[in-house]
Amino acid sequence: MTDPGSAAQPDPGTQQVAQQAARWAKEDSFSMRYGAPALLTGWIVTFLLFCLGLTTAVAVSAGDIMSGWYFLPFALMYGFPVAAIIGLPLAIVIAAPLRRVRDQRLHVLGFTLAIGGVMALIAAALFHGDSAMGVLWLSLWTATCAAIGRASVMKMVARRN
Repeated sequence: MTDPGSAAQPDPGTQQVAQQAARWAKEDSFSMRYGAPALLTGWIVTFLLFCLGLTTAVAVSAGDIMSGWYFLPFALMYGFPVAAIIGLPLAIVIAAPLRRVRDQRLHVLGFTLAIGGVMALIAAALFHGDSAMGVLWLSLWTATCAAIGRASVMKMVARRN
């Protein structure tokens, strides 16, 4: 017969497996929670900055700084639906896989590369390859706005462990 007290002591191998499983479960439980305020704030900062930069570029290229600012209402009016239909869902899609990444600087980098890349594809399709420099500058400006927009909500993003 076996001693009843010996059955109560777990096997050392089983203990190690249980401890490793607990560590993995704790690591898997980490996630970032953006929430609606952070998502909308980042999106609005990105959108407004993009429109202001685009208006400034039009004003400078027109040669008359004051008359170029008449472009701002048009940029806001026509840009809003595009930003709402493409930008907002894109931000949600980009944020989903980044929820497990602890370093928010990598979130900023991810948003920068993804949104800049999507803008490059859209601009290249719209310009039909006629203006490579225009596509490049527009993509770089969009990526910069996305980086600033994501960085602006770093304090608003909740970390859940």
